[in-house]
Formats: sequence, C-alpha cells, structure tokens
Amino acid sequence: MTVDEIRAVIRLVTLVDSGEISDAQLLLWINEAIYDVAMRNDWDWLEAETTFPTVAGTQAYAITSMVSGDEMQSIEAIIRDGQSTPLIPISHKQALALWGDNVTSGTPKYYSIYKESVYLFPIPSAAETINVHYVKPPAELTAAADSPAWMRTFHNLVVPYVEANVWKQQEDYAKAQMAMASYFDRLDMMMRAYQGRQNTGPWTLGAGRSTRTGAAEPFRNDWSEADA
Repeated sequence: MTVDEIRAVIRLVTLVDSGEISDAQLLLWINEAIYDVAMRNDWDWLEAETTFPTVAGTQAYAITSMVSGDEMQSIEAIIRDGQSTPLIPISHKQALALWGDNVTSGTPKYYSIYKESVYLFPIPSAAETINVHYVKPPAELTAAADSPAWMRTFHNLVVPYVEANVWKQQEDYAKAQMAMASYFDRLDMMMRAYQGRQNTGPWTLGAGRSTRTGAAEPFRNDWSEADA
C-alpha cells in the first residue's frame, strides 16, 4: 500500500475528511506507526551493509563516514574482508583497561564503539577493507507513492495504528482502543511470518538476524480520557 492508499482507507473507515484532519497529519501518524513497528522486533528489512578502508596507524573511524544519507542504529558485526574474520566487540572501558595508551599495531582483532567512532585493536598496520553489518532506522515516507519497507502482505498493519490516532483526536476512546488491539494482532502475525522465514534459512551473516520469539507485547490501554 502506498501513502495515498493508506490515507484513503483511513478516511473510508473513519469518515474524516481533509478539513478535519489533513493529509500531512495522517502522514505523520503513518511514519509514527512505521517507527513503532521498527522498534518492536529485529527485522531483516532494517539490515544493511557497508565497508570502510583502514589506514595504517589510524585507530578510530567515524561512523558518519561509513554511511551516506543514512544512520547506523546499531552495529551487528564487523568483519575483516581479507579473511572474512569477524572482529570481537568489546566495550571501550574494557579496551582502556586492557591497553590504556599502549595499543600495539598489527592486524585488528577487536573493536569498540566510542563517541560515534569505531576503534580497532590492535591499531591497523596496513590498509584493508572492513565490512560492517548494521541496523538502520526505518526510512521516512514522504511522497504519495511511498510504501512501508516490509512485505506488502502486511502494509495494512499501519492502518489501525493511524485509525486509533484519528479516534483519539475525535475523543472516541473505545474505538481507539479497538483499533490499537487490531494493530497489535496484525503486528503479531507479521512478527510470526518474519520469524518463520528466518528460521527456515539458510542465512549468511548479517541476514535474518532476529533472535527474539513470541508475540508482540499485549495492548495496553493508552487511550483513556485521562490522557486527552
């Protein structure tokens, strides 16, 4: 479903027109729904890969230099391309306790994340390519023809979330609660579909990374009149 199709369905089921709630407001709620979905599971549609070259004698590499027009929500794995050897993640506090200011040079075996940079241990003694598998935030929808990034079967998951916001604005909290219950039911079905697909693999490193199981968290009534 596109943004326009989602908005059309919302207006059909709620009977609100653009004079009551603008297309721009509906788009804000659509993107809010997408962000909520993204935060509730480890989705493969949020996975991405990039590379960066090491420089002999340089230990820290800014995360912002690794991606263009994107963000890294979290790093899943860092791999030395030459041998496809995963680097071992350690905290920066652990790294300081182990090496302090006396980090040797050589072939990197460990990495830490500190102040928006990746630190390699030992400090690279030669140039090589490092592969980064990471999780990105969901893309914001802006155009009428844009669609959620997940499988089309579950695009309608966005509808009850936005519908609930419409009903809340209309102060019909019973309908808002029903819409959110429908949202969580659909979210649970999508989680199970993705988890089933991931469990049947085979997958390479960085793909199908979900390790969580179970249903989406139960609906909690956040739509009471006390919140109005």
